[in-house]
Amino acid sequence: MAQWETIDVKLVRGAWKILVGIKDGLVLVFMLLFFGILFAALSAKPNSTVRDGALLLKLDEDAVKASTAVGTIGMLLNAGPFHKELTRLSREEVVPLFGSSANLTGTGTRFSVEEIPDELKRIADITIDYGLRRYHTYRRAGTLINFDTLQVVRIGACYELISGVLRRWFGLELPPDPGFEQLPSGHLNEFGLKGVE
Repeated sequence: MAQWETIDVKLVRGAWKILVGIKDGLVLVFMLLFFGILFAALSAKPNSTVRDGALLLKLDEDAVKASTAVGTIGMLLNAGPFHKELTRLSREEVVPLFGSSANLTGTGTRFSVEEIPDELKRIADITIDYGLRRYHTYRRAGTLINFDTLQVVRIGACYELISGVLRRWFGLELPPDPGFEQLPSGHLNEFGLKGVE
């Protein structure tokens, strides 16, 4: 009887790993499809009604220049219910929303409101304490990948999971993480876009 229980446990574990792999692959495929369609839509020639996209119409030229590089913009994915609600309100009101990293360049990631420098708190329009940041155990900011060039900009939270999905489902090999002690910021090319418009 014990031998059958061992075989059953192994079968369940194997099936579970397959299901998780399928789920990871589907999520990544849908993300790539979504961003591919979004890229195609944003790259298409605008018609006379909407020239630059509904949200960009409310931005002046300096704001667009300050928030983009080489025609791209960084986006935060899967940030949780609070961010999801903020973006819903932003879309409803057709008001673009920008957020800072809540740190000074080169000073590391902040994981709670208490860690944000006072000089940044003083210039903020509003500060919302949403508790300890998800994935704080990584001690790094989020992973950044330039999907146009497939280059890793920053190794960060969930890097090993993202790397595994890209390898398993798309045959893409990302560089190994040298570890927090060797590369605390995770940046492989932190200032690669400095001076780029």
